[in-house]
Amino acid sequence: MSAAGRIQIRDCRSDELQRAKSVFDAAFSAMERVYRFVAEAGTRQERRFSEGIRLVAFADARMVATMQYRLDARHIHLLGLAVLPDHQRQGIGRSLVEHAAALAPLLGHDTLALDTIAEAGLVPMFEKWGFTVDRREAAVDCVSDVFDALHVVNLTRSVR
Repeated sequence: MSAAGRIQIRDCRSDELQRAKSVFDAAFSAMERVYRFVAEAGTRQERRFSEGIRLVAFADARMVATMQYRLDARHIHLLGLAVLPDHQRQGIGRSLVEHAAALAPLLGHDTLALDTIAEAGLVPMFEKWGFTVDRREAAVDCVSDVFDALHVVNLTRSVR
C-alpha cells in the first residue's frame, strides 16, 4: 500500500506549528543549493508561516508533510507544499493538494493556484497533477548556488 493510502490530513493545530516548521525545513533543505530566499524575503516567509490555513499529513501517527493555503479573491493559493524526504514520491503531496481541491467549492472557489521556482524542477509534477502554467518571470527574492538566474512560475488548476 502506498503511503498516500494510509495518511490522515487535517488542519494544523497551534501546538503543532513548530513540528510543521521542522517538516517544512527538512523538506526544503535539499533545495537550498538550487534556491533560497534573500534575507528580507526569508524574514517575510518566516512571518507568513503561521498565516492562512495550514494542513498537515500524518503517516503512522508521524507528521510527514505540510502545506498552507490562503483564500484569495479568485482562487485558493497553495503555499509551501513540503513532504519529508523519506516520504516523497509516495503520493502524499498530491493528497494534500487534492484535499485543498475538495475544500475549494465549499469555500466558494473553483481554482487552485501556486508558485514554484522553475529551476527546482517541480513544474512537470504539478502539470501531471492538472495544473497549467499561467506565467513565468524572473525571481527577484531568491538566489542560487547552481543557477545564474531563477524564475517564478505561477500555475493554476480548475477544480470544477
